[in-house]
Amino acid sequence: RVVAAASLVMMLLAKTPKAFVGPLTSQKKGGVLLQRSFSQLRMTTSEASKKKILVLGGTGFLGQAVCQRAIRDGYQVTSLSRRGLPSGDPESSAMSTIDYRKGDARKIEPVANILDEGGYVGVVHAIGLL
Repeated sequence: RVVAAASLVMMLLAKTPKAFVGPLTSQKKGGVLLQRSFSQLRMTTSEASKKKILVLGGTGFLGQAVCQRAIRDGYQVTSLSRRGLPSGDPESSAMSTIDYRKGDARKIEPVANILDEGGYVGVVHAIGLL
């Protein structure tokens, strides 16, 4: 099931002509704190090798599967999680190419800081909390 879910997410990112990632908005007293918008995604595997995705919860069960599938499909992957590094062998070939960051993805600042680096074409929500 995990591989199927990861495959579906990556299919939406890489192959669906009208996959859309909507605006990321956080409300704070007095108005909008931050809003980021992404355009429609449409790319081939060769184009994907130049693109980055952010996986929220990339060290969890589903998040690790999404990260590994994204790497196989040629994406540069950044993982944001409270744990930082995954359990297991961080030197394994797929895991060693992932940029692991420690932070709370439920807060806007860590996510915004990563997205501000530029080049991201999508964000995958794989944390256990909505």
